[in-house]
This record gives sequence, structure tokens and C-alpha cells, in this order.
Amino acid sequence: MKKVSKKSRPQKRSETQTSKIQNKLQQDLFLVDINAKSYSQQLLTINSTSEEISRPLSLIAQMKTFTYEQFHNLSTHHNPEEEKCPICMCEFVEEDSNKIAKLDKCEGHYFHIECIEMCHKGAHLRCPICGIIYGIMTGDMPSGTLCVFKYPSESLSLDGYPNIPVLEIIYSMKSGNRGGIHYGGTTRHAFLPFNDEGNEILRLLIIAFERRLTFTIGTSVTTGRTNQIVWNGIHHKTSTEGGPSFFGYPDETYFQRVREELAAKGIY
Repeated sequence: MKKVSKKSRPQKRSETQTSKIQNKLQQDLFLVDINAKSYSQQLLTINSTSEEISRPLSLIAQMKTFTYEQFHNLSTHHNPEEEKCPICMCEFVEEDSNKIAKLDKCEGHYFHIECIEMCHKGAHLRCPICGIIYGIMTGDMPSGTLCVFKYPSESLSLDGYPNIPVLEIIYSMKSGNRGGIHYGGTTRHAFLPFNDEGNEILRLLIIAFERRLTFTIGTSVTTGRTNQIVWNGIHHKTSTEGGPSFFGYPDETYFQRVREELAAKGIY
């Protein structure tokens, strides 16, 4: 019987060799897709956990405290309503000495310290009067992944943006339990034009996702089901066409509106 020499035996590929082959295949497939003008390029992937972020109020906002006499002598009061805490609607009295506070960025807004502390959530505080945000607003979004893909205009286009590449955002949100109640996972798609304005909105949407503000748990407007992963007040274009009525393009005021929605959550 003929012996097989060590040189002639089939050699097992090393992990490095296998990796090189896989990379070569991926490159070849990518080139074929480019030639066919129907490829997508993955730009980034971001993972978000469901861990809550918490910071003490003292690290978020600076407060100045007043005695009742100091507060009463301030020249900013023009009507009786300004003599009340706007949260509990109770008048400030002498017993409130050193319990009256003003946030450093707000003009003429005074609160009971205990009342304003109740407005402190996680890592942020929003003034209940003017809406100024102290700290970094974070949400209660479940765990998930954000992926961004770029398509050439020959492969995918947005109404109103001819010959402009398209960005597709894919949100993959995981199922889980909150308060003993189960909620299901979901996948959502959104689209932006690959231009200066679209790229800027993408930057802001990424910040919103990292701060867990994109989704929340609530009632679905579409199905009426409770305990669902739903949008959290930041509108996305989920269709490439159809206009505002179908959550698509064209929509002349969309970028302005979504900027305002993001700014309301402290994202600029």
C-alpha cells in the first residue's frame, strides 16, 4: 500500500487563512455589488443597554437657597402667583426659610427644594417652567442595536432628493421584562438623505439612541396594544415616499420639526 507523505496530505486551514479567504470573498461580493449598482455599505453599529444612568442633583444643577425674607425682598415679583411654588402651588411662608431655591440657569423661577428634587430623574432635571434641561436627559429605552447603511441613488432613492445616496437606519430592539410584564422586540427602519442636512440629523439621532431616548415602553398607536416598544416622541421617516401622510418623503418641514423634538430632549 502506497504511503501518503506528509507533504501530500491535505492541510487543515488555520484560522488566519480562513479569515483571509472570508475577507477575500466579502471583498469580491462587494465589488460585484458595486458593479451592479445595487449594494449597501454598512457605516456603523451601536449597541445600547437598558442600564439606568443616575446622578445626584448636586452634580446636575447649581441651586441658590433663600430665606423667606430674602425671597420676599426680591424685586422680581410682579403678581401674587410669583409668590407661590409653581410645582405644589403653595405660597412661600416664613417657615420656608432656607427651603426656597432658584436654579442657576433659570430667570425668576423659585421652588421649594423638596419640590424641585421630585423633578430630578436619573441624570437630568428639566425646569417645569421654562423647560431648560440640567445634566443629560436619559430615557428608559430597552436594549437594542442601531445600524446605519448607505445606498447609492441608483439602488434606493427618496422622493424629493434625486441622485442623492440614501442612509437607512435599522433599529433592532430586544424583548424583555419590566416590572414583571413582558414586552416583545421590534425592528424599525428609517431613512435620511446622504447630504449635509441628513448627516447632521443622523448625528443627533445617534446621540438620542445612546441616551436611550429613541424608544420607550407604551401603548402602540397603530395596534392599540399595551406594553409595546414604541417611538418616544422623535419622529422618523419610515418610508422613502408618500409624503407626511405616509411618514415618508418629500416633507419640507421634517428636518426643522425633528430638530425641535431632539432639542426638547437636550440634544443639539
